[in-house]
Amino acid sequence: MSLLMVCGFVTVTEGCHVSLVKPNAMAKTFYCLYSTALHCAGDVSFPGEIRIYSPFNDIVLPNNTVGFLVAKAYFPPGVPGEKILLEASHFMAVPGDPISETYELAIPDCVPPFVLGMGTVPSHPLMLADGTSRAFSVAVSDYVRDGKKTSTVQCVFEGSCTRWSRTPSPAVNSCVHFFGLMNGVAVNGSMSIMLESIVLNIGVLEASNMASSQVTSKQHKLSAFVDRAPALSMAPAGGSGSALSSDAAVVRGSEQMPVSESLASEPSFEVDGVHGPPAAEEEALSADGVANRLKSKGKDRHT
Repeated sequence: MSLLMVCGFVTVTEGCHVSLVKPNAMAKTFYCLYSTALHCAGDVSFPGEIRIYSPFNDIVLPNNTVGFLVAKAYFPPGVPGEKILLEASHFMAVPGDPISETYELAIPDCVPPFVLGMGTVPSHPLMLADGTSRAFSVAVSDYVRDGKKTSTVQCVFEGSCTRWSRTPSPAVNSCVHFFGLMNGVAVNGSMSIMLESIVLNIGVLEASNMASSQVTSKQHKLSAFVDRAPALSMAPAGGSGSALSSDAAVVRGSEQMPVSESLASEPSFEVDGVHGPPAAEEEALSADGVANRLKSKGKDRHT
């Protein structure tokens, strides 16, 4: 769980088309390579090389074209002697003619490139020479130039920024997500990142916690619960069919029986010689019905 990305305005030059055949691939993949420079705070610059996917018939950008870059990055340990490798996913070129004197008027005042990363803190934080700023190293990796490459950067809590006064330093071997500006080379030779935002103690659920949080249902041959209500279909209007479909089922206890069978098996009753289905039981045994039957029986006896 790691990433390292760079985004910001850069100028490209010396563009060229290249092609390669990746392992286990039959066709060629075409790219454009550009040389660039990453300008950090404090007038420090680092050489870089941008590679971006480009079909073979694409036009190479002219020298000194400015654009907004979004790329995965690899900071080699020999920075600034070695080039920073940038695997670009997007490069939005500023429209216009780069040789025009008015070309740069449309370009916003550029700040140093932003760096976005997530990785592991391998060592304890340290206090910088100013006595107020804190720094810690982060090991980050990403897929660059057809392989996973690991970089080490140094993130800095700037002491003059009061927002970091109560922010704790990350623990050793913890995972952090950070966002900041390229700030030059650190004392240990790694790239320095002036923090703008950080998330501490990023992690995932342990296997035991994940297992306990999952709800498993055991399949029983006979269940005391209904998984879902039986589907009942109504007879068409004016039809003589039953209101319940013959495919429907009535649940009774732990067994199911077809509706037609359940209706036929319902117990009947007899009140004063009147035989009828259970649906008429309430009406037959109502208070008015019983009183009327008793009166009629009394009249019959007197006669």
